[in-house]
Amino acid sequence: MAVASLTGCTAVEGLSGRISEQMRAAEQNRQQAQMETARKRCLDYGYEPGNETFAACVQKEFTDLSTPRSAVTVGSVNIGGSAVTGSVGCTLYEHVNYGGGAYRLRPNSVVNALPGFNDRASSARVSGSCTLELYEHDDHRGERRILRQDTSEFGHGWNDRVSSAKCWCR
Repeated sequence: MAVASLTGCTAVEGLSGRISEQMRAAEQNRQQAQMETARKRCLDYGYEPGNETFAACVQKEFTDLSTPRSAVTVGSVNIGGSAVTGSVGCTLYEHVNYGGGAYRLRPNSVVNALPGFNDRASSARVSGSCTLELYEHDDHRGERRILRQDTSEFGHGWNDRVSSAKCWCR
């Protein structure tokens, strides 16, 4: 009986080792695919390979892709026009001077599309520890604008143009 038990343990250890190798290979393949997707996105954004901004873009996009979906927070929308409370995070407003409906992005959130708020934002409040990245199209495509402080009017062609956003906070 003791010999059979040892043989069974050896077989289980061998199977466990093969499963671990397969899991490592699958994880490596997933990370390689995410890196390629990140590179393609940065090329789509217009960054040139071989410079620091391209490398920074790839790292940021790879981090976004690597974030488990359960950790990605989607904002909340208030079309009725009442104030959005909370001192940390980023808030988009429908009208200049923080008027109209509001869309709140929680700290460290990534919003691939702004449901109910697409192409409606005209101003934003940005908490002191946060950076708000605005994108012209869904899925963080098209032109990008970065805000590090409250902005009472987007102007310069950005009024009613935002379709996706990221809010990064320290």
